[in-house]
Amino acid sequence: MNKQLEKQLAKTLECCLETKSATQICLIQATHAEDLNITKNCIHSCMEVIEVCDLTIHFITSKSPNITHCIDLTGQVVLGCIKNCKCLEKSHSYGPIEVNCVKACKKLLTSLVQLKKNI
Repeated sequence: MNKQLEKQLAKTLECCLETKSATQICLIQATHAEDLNITKNCIHSCMEVIEVCDLTIHFITSKSPNITHCIDLTGQVVLGCIKNCKCLEKSHSYGPIEVNCVKACKKLLTSLVQLKKNI
């Protein structure tokens, strides 16, 4: 494995952990909302991202030959989370937490695209 790929794998692992933390915080904030009808899609998406980050970490650390399929799945789930949590940015009571969630998801998405190019 070349050094550039190793660097990209490490960066993607770091982004997975950051995204997982950001979505966990967003999930906690969203579940304590006054109107769960507004936040239910965000809650669902955050839960999916947490799970798919664990899956991605497992695929990377186990050096799975199916990592490209995992990257594709993770990208789809992360895009859904960005879409669902971005809707809450307009609300002053939810905004700051969801902004961090969306930023972390975008960073992970960028890292996944770069990783897929290097594999």
